[in-house]
Amino acid sequence: MIEKNFDISFIADLALREKQIQQNYRPIIAVHKWFARRPGTLFRGLLLAEFSNSPLNETFYKANSLKGILVADPFMGGGTPLLEANRIGCNVIGFDINPMSCWIVKQEIEHLDLKAYDEAAESLSRMLESEIGHLYHTECVLCGKKDVPVKYFLRVKVIECRQCRKDIDLFPGYLISTDRRHPKNVFLCFRKTKRAERIQGFDQAPDFIIPSEFNPQIIIEAKITEDDGTARDKVTRIQHLGESSLRDRSKNTPKYEVIACIGGRGFGVRREDMKKMILATRGKVFTVKTLDRF
Repeated sequence: MIEKNFDISFIADLALREKQIQQNYRPIIAVHKWFARRPGTLFRGLLLAEFSNSPLNETFYKANSLKGILVADPFMGGGTPLLEANRIGCNVIGFDINPMSCWIVKQEIEHLDLKAYDEAAESLSRMLESEIGHLYHTECVLCGKKDVPVKYFLRVKVIECRQCRKDIDLFPGYLISTDRRHPKNVFLCFRKTKRAERIQGFDQAPDFIIPSEFNPQIIIEAKITEDDGTARDKVTRIQHLGESSLRDRSKNTPKYEVIACIGGRGFGVRREDMKKMILATRGKVFTVKTLDRF
């Protein structure tokens, strides 16, 4: 029974994860927009808590078959409860006064010819690219790359300030999204410097600057070749960048973050140098094997 078997903390954790990755994880219930969709994990948990005798954290991941059970939803909306009930073997009946709801749920639940779907989607994508694709490309003002795909354009009204006569954007901010929920799906412009290149503000050009030398937010120094090489020189360089980032700043508000990507035997045998590097980067030292934790 739900009153006894529903594990609130277990389902709450799964539901939160599902909502956090909805930009990349799109189950069949997201075939069309609907108002205030609830996560599918919630309804799966409710159904299994009611009709299964096993602990929810065990049965949730198993292939369940609840044949003979009929689930009816008189206000089915986007159809999430019916889809989840159908996935675990229940018979389902749904009703809704909104004809759009009926159409959406019908498309979600009936058989899909995947080959035909892929062909139609590819054809649509090619048509859109040929007709309006050129409207969604631009030049990146940070890294200088040409013909960069664009996800958003913002049309912003501008007014002239009566005092300073400068243009002011009538818009609160340009932050589209942060990297808190989907840090592995955030793309950054970056500038890879050339050998012996002169960069204003640096006595020696860093290996990588994010997004650019005009607005350095992150500096990456890399030495990942598997040889002894000049590990000590790289440590000195990273120390110097760490000190420069804090010049006229507090430890909590550096000019830019310094990150080290290292490899090779030299770093493994010089523990004192490694300590200096960790302090200079405030712990942001990575190897090839740990770069995915960036």
